[in-house]
Parts: sequence; structure tokens; C-alpha cells
Amino acid sequence: MGAVGNVKTLEIIQTNYGNIKGPLRNMLLHAMVQVIERCNLEYQFDHKVRNDLLQALHSDSQISNLVRQRGWFNLKTLRSQEICFSLLGISEEMDFVIIAQMSERPQVFKIAVECLEGGLIRGKIQIIMLLGKLAIEFIHSFKYYDNYPIGSGELNRAFAATAEFWREANQEDWEIIADTLFGFDCDRALEFLSSVII
Repeated sequence: MGAVGNVKTLEIIQTNYGNIKGPLRNMLLHAMVQVIERCNLEYQFDHKVRNDLLQALHSDSQISNLVRQRGWFNLKTLRSQEICFSLLGISEEMDFVIIAQMSERPQVFKIAVECLEGGLIRGKIQIIMLLGKLAIEFIHSFKYYDNYPIGSGELNRAFAATAEFWREANQEDWEIIADTLFGFDCDRALEFLSSVII
């Protein structure tokens, strides 16, 4: 179906998708993605298909590549922004797309801090990069910042959560962490790094 299907095929798959369970459901999802890509269709996934698509992003490299290349990764259609953070660390290309799009979302700084505090298994350094990017943008354009305003309490929490990651990070990540800490609070970052050196 994926190799030769068309719009009619897509309608048939969508109609029966909810009734199919197990591995066949994954095959239908894959066929759906192939048809949309091959026929260059504009398509809005419904709730149940979106959830499966999110799961497939972790395990199916072809779906992951198609979603990234075609810009299907539209954050407005996903269950929540927290899900987006769970997708960080899959690939550098996907990280770039997520960070670029998340930067424009309301309250993303607050949600990113909460995810970092929650102890993510994967994607911590990418969230730290996003937090540093948002903090610098906020500071440099304080009067004209159109996104959700970042309060001092959130900056303090972000600093603490980022500094906490230092112990488990590798040497490559230390530079990113240090840059981010300076974006939050230069004086406090200097104190922290001095204590680390000592």
C-alpha cells in the first residue's frame, strides 16, 4: 500500500486504523507515511495516529527522517510540549528542528525547567542549550521580548538544575553548561565554576 497507494488508500487506512492492533498497526502507520510522502499530500494526523507517530519517531528511522525533512513536526498538533522534550536526543537533525520550533512556544522556558528538574534520561544537554538560548534572547531584548516573560525564580531554578547536571556530564558538555550558566547569571556562574576548579 505504501509503495503504490494514493489518497483513496489513505482514506481506507485511516478508516480502519483504530480497529487494528499490534505489529500490523505499525505497518499501516508506515504505509500511511509513505503514501503522504510519495504523493506530496498535506495531511493532519488525528489524535490516535499522532500518539503512534510519536512512538515511531523513537524506533523507525524512515518515519523520523520523513517527519524531519517534510516539516511535519508541527508542535501545535502534539499532545503537549513535554512530549517534544522526550524526543530530544534521537538525532542531531531532530534536535535542531525541535529546539528551533520550541523557541517560539509560549511558556517553553518554564516547561523546559520542569522537564530538566524531573530527571530526563535523555536530552538533558539539548534542553540546557534551549534554556541558554532563551535566556540570552530574553536578556538582549528585554523591552521587546514577545515570548513568555522569564522571571527571576525561573532563572534560579534553571541555574540550579543546569549546575546539577555538571556532575554527570562529560567534558564536551561542560562548555555548553558553562555558557548556559553565564547566560542565566554571570556572577553566580563565576562562583560555581571557581568552586568546581577548586
